[in-house]
Amino acid sequence: YYSPDWFLDWAFEEVQRIMMNRKEHIVAARTTIDVGLQKAAEQSLQQTLAQYGRARSFDQGALVGMEPDGAVRALVGGKDYGESQFNRATHALRQPGSSFKGYVYLTALEHGYKPTSTVSDGYVACGRWSPKNYSGGFRGRMTLADALAKSINTIAVKLSLDVGRDKLLANMNKMGITRLKKTCSMALGDSGLTPLEHTGGYAVFASGGLEVHPYAIEEIHTLQGQQLYSHETDEPVRKQIFDRKVVESLNTMLQGVVLNGTGKAAQLDFTYSAGKTGTSSGYRDAWFIGFTGQYVVGVWLG
Repeated sequence: YYSPDWFLDWAFEEVQRIMMNRKEHIVAARTTIDVGLQKAAEQSLQQTLAQYGRARSFDQGALVGMEPDGAVRALVGGKDYGESQFNRATHALRQPGSSFKGYVYLTALEHGYKPTSTVSDGYVACGRWSPKNYSGGFRGRMTLADALAKSINTIAVKLSLDVGRDKLLANMNKMGITRLKKTCSMALGDSGLTPLEHTGGYAVFASGGLEVHPYAIEEIHTLQGQQLYSHETDEPVRKQIFDRKVVESLNTMLQGVVLNGTGKAAQLDFTYSAGKTGTSSGYRDAWFIGFTGQYVVGVWLG
């Protein structure tokens, strides 16, 4: 008997949250899970950990797959539920590293930058700290589109300092991510996000700038069939929180990451994909968050 335990644990928490201030009932809930996708997600995560885990020194992972409106179709919270029930997809705060740059570039595009604007990859300092690039050295002037595709650290930091880190924090707050701190290296993803939050953030890009609240529960009924909750009618209409044109520019750049940047391994032969890789310092975390027209998927290994 197959049971999607990670997903069910989160769905149960969600039912408790939704029913918190209501009378006690025994209820039945209809969830968003797609069991076929859930099984595929579990298998691919286990295979990847088995195949590459030792060589790349990671022993855990998490995966979240949702539709652009936030309906979660698959959720894997770790390598083996029998071994550890801690749900890394929903509760582990991990450093997103360069996968955080999507939010930085969105903020820059909102404040007058364009994908074709050129910025210099060179020394930049904030207080006593200055970022280094993954490959070492500096490459001189390049477009924003190239800088994101090649994941140039100095340029992400320059953009965050130029448009203002408060504006970046305000954008994260708009997406419902409120615990981040204003630091010199925040553009490089130095604060923890859960895979669920981070995938939900990229779903905002995939849906053209509409707000996204990841959800597991479609409906809740009493056992007698009385409806107590419906996602469709009880949740507010999603607001447009970012300008559509700005988000479309960003998405074109995120497509460039997959076509000719650090995300080439995510190319699909049957459809377009867009997304961003990320690695935290010392390789404790490795990420890819990407989307097609149909799904947004975040993978964390660490």
